[in-house]
Amino acid sequence: MNNLSAIVAFVKVATVLNFATAARELGLSRAAVSKSIQRLETSLDVRLFHRDTRSVSLTDEGRVYLDKIRPLMEGINAAADELDKYRTGPYGTVKVSATVGFGRHVILPVISDFLHAYPDIKIDLILEDRHADLVSEQIDIAIRNGALGDQDIISRKLANMQILVCGSPAYFARRGVPTSPDDLAGHDCIGFRSTTTGRLFAWEFEKAGEMLIRPIESRVTVNDVASAVELAIAGQGLVQVGAYQLKEHIRAGRLRPVLADYLASHRGHHACYASRRQLPVRVRTLLDFLRAKVSDADTCMDREELAHFRALP
Repeated sequence: MNNLSAIVAFVKVATVLNFATAARELGLSRAAVSKSIQRLETSLDVRLFHRDTRSVSLTDEGRVYLDKIRPLMEGINAAADELDKYRTGPYGTVKVSATVGFGRHVILPVISDFLHAYPDIKIDLILEDRHADLVSEQIDIAIRNGALGDQDIISRKLANMQILVCGSPAYFARRGVPTSPDDLAGHDCIGFRSTTTGRLFAWEFEKAGEMLIRPIESRVTVNDVASAVELAIAGQGLVQVGAYQLKEHIRAGRLRPVLADYLASHRGHHACYASRRQLPVRVRTLLDFLRAKVSDADTCMDREELAHFRALP
């Protein structure tokens, strides 16, 4: 099948047994169709048609070739028809990667609404606290938190990322309330270790546009954010994680925020993908849906609310 256009011409002529009609239905000239058939006969080294000025008919070789080639052409046409569903409408599977916490708290509710709105799209959602490789793992959309360092991906910001320091009322009653990042040296901090690199994350703050990075001495270190939050609720120390994982506990009184005057503002939550080229409709549809549905209301607390719930010195 090294000359597909000639094979298409052969099948059409063999079906209608008329070069002029075949040419018209293919949108080609009669001469172009005739040359295609001649090239095919030359490459196969057989004569496919009996033809004179009045009629066209298949040779024995032509009938054998048509019987073998027609199912293949029908398969090719069926494959093209199947692709029309993917090309012209939202259809198929979208593979999405997100961190466990952000996936559970923010992405899952949006995905649920999306599935109701687009019944022909399936979602393959992978929740892991690591950066998946978009190309080798065939990820359509990766939700990434924080500052982006990968220059080879395309990203669309969904919302700002707010990271808060919190502790339990019992902890603050026992140990007091820090009023600046420098006070953390005198407090028990719950450390978080990257599941990818194994390193302990430093805590980040900002004041008057200046970034303040504070390495911490942790009494307990975990590699699961939910576990760090549970330890903080139990009064074992302070925790710094995304606000989306703390809001419900703050509003319920289980945790109190501190150091709200030092919130870092340079980070965000992003939807990332590998290429703009021929982006499938299903992927573009989910990207647009995420950008419309995810907002700062999902990921942040405003300063008035933080002030209302803050731990007082």
